[in-house]
Amino acid sequence: MTVSATLREIAAELRQHPEHWTQGEWARDAGGRCVSYPYMTPVCWCAFGLCSREEIVSKAMPILSELVRERNYGSVPEWNDAPGRTAADVADLFERAAAKAEA
Repeated sequence: MTVSATLREIAAELRQHPEHWTQGEWARDAGGRCVSYPYMTPVCWCAFGLCSREEIVSKAMPILSELVRERNYGSVPEWNDAPGRTAADVADLFERAAAKAEA
């Protein structure tokens, strides 16, 4: 699967299951505790964690980073953890990154 297709798949997942996204930690278990993947089983992920889960960090993060810098954020984790951020916002970002990856 291409990076673009994977980003679109993640965006669709977040739209259908916003509870699969988190803030403040890379990944969390069903009890909301921070977990260390792959040693534990997360049920929700931050934007960076979603890329890690799908093993596309090296290809997706430069694109995502460029997009969040355009919005005056220094990093994807900083953008992800900003107050008021939603799973829909993350899905939108991943869709924009997918389009950029195709270009």
